[in-house]
Amino acid sequence: MVRSLTEASEFGARPEIALLHACARSRIDTEQSRVIQALLQQEIDWADLIQLAARHRTIPLLYTSLAVCCPDAVPAEVMEQLQGYFRANGVRNLTMGRELLQVLRDCQDNGVRAVSYKGPLLAELVYGNLSLRDFYDLDLLVQRKDVARAKDTLISMGYQLLLPHRMSVAGHLAHGHDYTFWHARSKIRLELHWEIVERYFGFTLDPQLWDRLETVHFMGRQLLGLRAEDLLLILCVHGSKHGWPRLAWVCDVAELVRAHPTMDWDRVLWQARRHETQRMVLLGLSLAGDLLEATLPEDIEQTVQADPAVRSLGLEVWQRLFHEVEPAPGTSEKYRLFAFHIRLRKTLWGKVRHCLRVALVPTWEDWEAVPLPDCLSFLYYVVRPLRLLGKHVPEAWRRLRGRA
Repeated sequence: MVRSLTEASEFGARPEIALLHACARSRIDTEQSRVIQALLQQEIDWADLIQLAARHRTIPLLYTSLAVCCPDAVPAEVMEQLQGYFRANGVRNLTMGRELLQVLRDCQDNGVRAVSYKGPLLAELVYGNLSLRDFYDLDLLVQRKDVARAKDTLISMGYQLLLPHRMSVAGHLAHGHDYTFWHARSKIRLELHWEIVERYFGFTLDPQLWDRLETVHFMGRQLLGLRAEDLLLILCVHGSKHGWPRLAWVCDVAELVRAHPTMDWDRVLWQARRHETQRMVLLGLSLAGDLLEATLPEDIEQTVQADPAVRSLGLEVWQRLFHEVEPAPGTSEKYRLFAFHIRLRKTLWGKVRHCLRVALVPTWEDWEAVPLPDCLSFLYYVVRPLRLLGKHVPEAWRRLRGRA
């Protein structure tokens, strides 16, 4: 893995990639400023850099870092373009922050205890500036028992519930993990979660999480928020589930670690072991430390180094973040991600259980393929394996015949 930004060239990194690394933080110290200035002495493909930053959703961090360190070393038209994006992002984030306050207020008035764990709240509490994080929706977390009231609250505010085709509200609550809402007037997308990831991924929120909520300050108001240890676990599981495709998600972990130097690391590791997500948490922390130089405790570093799978997974993530990696012949992106998830499981039994859940736990694709009434939804546990067999066995047979 990249142990410092100045070593990025050892991995064949373009100067644009190294510069994106160097600027991907909310605060730039003197040493980091020197690194950025040195990188700017090289020939920079500014169009490529902006495209990279847009893909990884780090343009606000790129702009502020360049503006603080050496704005004169950047072409004027580039700084103007970055500044325009930064200002537009700040206006949008402020609008979404106000909407979040209104949603939380209405939920509270209707007896729903809801918390925000990403979006504008994460930007202000962890990055220290609402404009420094690039996001496009609001994420709300409620207890399952409050989902119906929260749904009705959002609909009364003008939000429209979006469901997968042929899937009922009750079916989605029973087998899904969130509802997606869209507000036609404000153009705001909101995800109402009662779990963080799909059931097949095998991670459920700790019910005691709701007893550990703490008061946080956001836009002049006091809100309920997650403890740093719980938020770190959620961010690492979410990133691992998607394969860490964006540098911004690594930035979230790095900024969270920097913002909470007194984090209870024993509790972090205990929760990770309890939820069987230790390798996911270690991978997220490894990426934050290796790519963005977040300072980790010595025992965490030793635990990462003791697990070769974490280092291997981290290198794979780094390569896919910044290099075009062609999939192996005869494989798909979905299969690659499945293999990635298997490697995240530390024990053989954990790997087997993940395979069983993928094979048996229904998804919205099964509803699309075989529409059934809610009273027969239990049959999807039969539909799921049969549909997978019907889809993949003929495909595997064709591949075998082709190779023969």
